[in-house]
Amino acid sequence: AIGANVAFMLNRCHSVPRGARVDVLLDTWFADYATLEKHHGWVQWVLPTAERSAFNPLASPLTAAEVRFILDDLRAAARVVECLRLFFNFVGYELRPDDDAVVRSRNHAARAFNMQARKHNFLRITRALKCASRLGFHRYAMRFAERLTADAGDGGTLWCVQRALR
Repeated sequence: AIGANVAFMLNRCHSVPRGARVDVLLDTWFADYATLEKHHGWVQWVLPTAERSAFNPLASPLTAAEVRFILDDLRAAARVVECLRLFFNFVGYELRPDDDAVVRSRNHAARAFNMQARKHNFLRITRALKCASRLGFHRYAMRFAERLTADAGDGGTLWCVQRALR
């Protein structure tokens, strides 16, 4: 039997609570910032980690067997990359898998403002970094962390995290 995270990445089950299958999330929630901000259950499914979520007890922690499956399954691995793209867009960045770059999106300033106004999004960033690293996408985690660090520098758009990086 496959675990809940694999089933989700294979588009076989809905995220819970009040969620959707991964393909629906990727197709209809991309850039739907109001839905992504107010719905707190999606991120634990789109960005699974080994830790049990304090915010969504219905999401399953990512197991070692699920990691191996996702790494070996091209469909599941591709969906993980698309999930990272969805999340990066949500916080004002664009993932370019063709050259492994993470760059500011066109609406970066507005998304950075939203992120700083709603501090729980920094927990979501931590989740994204853990998920990408655990599922073998270290290069995306590294590029995202580098971009965040650059944007948190003096005069950067993420001024509220400057102290955390010192």
